[in-house]
Amino acid sequence: MRLTPYLAESGGTGTAVIVCPGGSYSWHDMGAEGREVAEWLQRNGISAFVLKYRVQGIVPYITHSRLLFRGNQHPDALNDLRCALDHVRLHAEEYGIDPRKIGVMGFSAGGHLALSAIYNKEIKDLENKKGTAGGASPASLPAFIAAIYPVVSLSHPCSHKRSRRALLGEYRKYRKVMRDSLSIEKHIPKDCPPVS
Repeated sequence: MRLTPYLAESGGTGTAVIVCPGGSYSWHDMGAEGREVAEWLQRNGISAFVLKYRVQGIVPYITHSRLLFRGNQHPDALNDLRCALDHVRLHAEEYGIDPRKIGVMGFSAGGHLALSAIYNKEIKDLENKKGTAGGASPASLPAFIAAIYPVVSLSHPCSHKRSRRALLGEYRKYRKVMRDSLSIEKHIPKDCPPVS
């Protein structure tokens, strides 16, 4: 995980946004969906943190090397986002932001990642059974979500197959339970933070 800060000048709104660029969980669009968005937020008094979360990568995408080696796959990106939220909250005073006003913005696959941070009770239950969860508590959830053209479903026939394969791996992409557990439309909680 790498987090690049774009801090608002003094007199900002106290709000912070963790920006998750898209890229099909295979790479990152760090320009248009990362740096440029963060700079726009910064100019408008909002501190931004561009998150470079773990993704499949170009070589594994081309070679299918994850048939033999685990590589990066779920829950790596989600754990990176959880760590980013915890880090920004822990250093909120140093960054000049309100720890209760930290949200997440994501584009495409990054939008899916952002939304996963708020509906993931079932995912956490699955991971806890396997001992792989970071164990997010309600305090570590984002205050709001901005999901920009997000990947929504991993189980619907029209789902984005490249994102599904990159997130789940070469074998788990066939497991209905995993696809359903990461399909946003199936898991919106009643206490969902504001989403736009």
